[in-house]
Amino acid sequence: MAKSEIRAFIREEIVLIFENFEFNDSQKLKKFNPTDNMKKNVLTALEAIKKNDLTNKGGNEGSGKLKAISIKNEEPINFSMLKRMKAFFDNNQIKYNTDKSSGKTINDSGIIQTWNLWGGDAGKKFANDNIKSLNKSNLDRKKNRKLIDTGKTKSLMNPFNYRNK
Repeated sequence: MAKSEIRAFIREEIVLIFENFEFNDSQKLKKFNPTDNMKKNVLTALEAIKKNDLTNKGGNEGSGKLKAISIKNEEPINFSMLKRMKAFFDNNQIKYNTDKSSGKTINDSGIIQTWNLWGGDAGKKFANDNIKSLNKSNLDRKKNRKLIDTGKTKSLMNPFNYRNK
């Protein structure tokens, strides 16, 4: 390999590293605004817990009251909190479905109250949709990178992805 080829190869690798860093950095800085339906679910839950607070009974995530206040105040949600929201909904989906199917409501179920404090079904959809969008954006960036010589698209996850043959 000539020096010019080596330099071109190194420059391409530096660009790839920088693009990955740039995406990850911008992903962490992006903010997402809560939806009106999330706010509506939060307000309903806050009214229900004023009458009969069943939150934080046997759970390990906390009551969700602080999250509800930030959603009610329409504070932007960062990527880290978005992942926490998704984890909350994923971890509590079965308990929530069990209580809903047994006829419980927001007035007599702690998990339904907590679920709605986190934005309810609208909050779950919000978290899933935004994370899916960011993951798709990241995958699209990786797929659109071109090989130097062939012009074919490159997948960074392919262990047999050789630049020079």
